[in-house]
Amino acid sequence: MKSKLLGSLSTLLLPMGFYSVTSQALAGYQRTYLSAAIGLDLARTPSTSLAFSGVPMGLLQSNPAPSEAQELDILSAVPVNELIVIDAAVPDKQVFYRGIKPGVAIVEIDSSRPGLLQLTDALAQYKNLAAVHVVSHAEAGVLLLGDSRITAETIKREVKVFSALNGAMQDGADLLFYGCELAGNAEGEALLDIIQDNTHVDVAASINKTGNLQQGGDWQLEIAKGDITAALPVNSVALRDFSAVLATYSPHEFL
Repeated sequence: MKSKLLGSLSTLLLPMGFYSVTSQALAGYQRTYLSAAIGLDLARTPSTSLAFSGVPMGLLQSNPAPSEAQELDILSAVPVNELIVIDAAVPDKQVFYRGIKPGVAIVEIDSSRPGLLQLTDALAQYKNLAAVHVVSHAEAGVLLLGDSRITAETIKREVKVFSALNGAMQDGADLLFYGCELAGNAEGEALLDIIQDNTHVDVAASINKTGNLQQGGDWQLEIAKGDITAALPVNSVALRDFSAVLATYSPHEFL
């Protein structure tokens, strides 16, 4: 009797045990499938999405950080609307590269070649610029760009540069000269007037030292011809590392 009863109970319990084992196996399969699915999602889902999906943050390590080349591609994708033209003889010029704002490109002028010719060639590569920032040494009435000394008299003969400015810049755009004391006398203001009269841009320059604060410089442009709206194209924190002023220099002083 006991034997029959035990046999009957075994017969009844066996299907339940089977279902129990099958349920555990299915659960394990589901977990394996879910892990595989998460692994696939990690390969194609941005980390910002995963951060809100309940996936453990440790799994994010399988998604590598963007490379420097990828970051440069992102920066280059921003449309260029302002241009820095910097003379190669400017000391600490790496400050401008390091602190450049989005949407700003940099062109470097060879200090051993005519400056306005290089400026004309550089401007030919751009259209619809809102501002051009010329960073170079200067003195009262004279812009030192490349191996050239540009004055109110010499620029009258450089008609190509006026056409280049008009072709590259918006109507009412800003042309800003960062150089010590360029507009500090009547000849300097005349230089600005000639540029404005022959183009559709507004012009500004400084009457005092431009550059390092401890050396008496600043980045303000005190003389403006027209409505100047452009701001500094470089982060002001980065400019604190600029250690010089943009005054007259020897051609080989910073080379």
